[in-house]
Amino acid sequence: MTTPTTSEGQDGASDGADNASLPDLYTPLTTDEIVARLEALSKRGKLAGFERGDGDGLCSVAAFGTPFDRRLVMLSSDDPSGVRRIAWRLRFRRLMPTIFAVMLLVSVWPGEPLTDSFLKTFLGFYNAWTQPETGWLRTWWWYYPLTILSIPFAWRGAIKKSRATSHADAQETIGKIASVIDAQPSPTSSN
Repeated sequence: MTTPTTSEGQDGASDGADNASLPDLYTPLTTDEIVARLEALSKRGKLAGFERGDGDGLCSVAAFGTPFDRRLVMLSSDDPSGVRRIAWRLRFRRLMPTIFAVMLLVSVWPGEPLTDSFLKTFLGFYNAWTQPETGWLRTWWWYYPLTILSIPFAWRGAIKKSRATSHADAQETIGKIASVIDAQPSPTSSN
């Protein structure tokens, strides 16, 4: 059985740079044997988030990241040397990044009146500067540019950190899986 090796799946887009650095594994086991061993490992609590494949891959497991987790999808194909080649794809789950993006955008407006009220309460000179009749400054003049312009940097930082932490977890998980499915880093390696 050969499964597709697409770069995108139901959970979201994969990152080609991350996927290129994930090691391929080679095993003499059949796909059914691989899934059975991984499912047994999962039932013992040693493989988090295991899910059987649904057409996108042989199976997938959790790749924990901060602040967003990803899925580590196992793709299987027959190698010309007669063994099974296992490749990997890391995919973002779309729900949490979407919620994070919406919250970033929605939280901008309520912050302006709160900041204005706070500064007027605790800084007397700021209150004088922002009076409608005599003041020359409005809080929204500086607040919105600062908050809106910083959103892309916060987003990029969160995605970058998530990629790094979930990639590290994926490497660790692949090592654990390799020992369970009798996998080698090349098709000619001996056991």
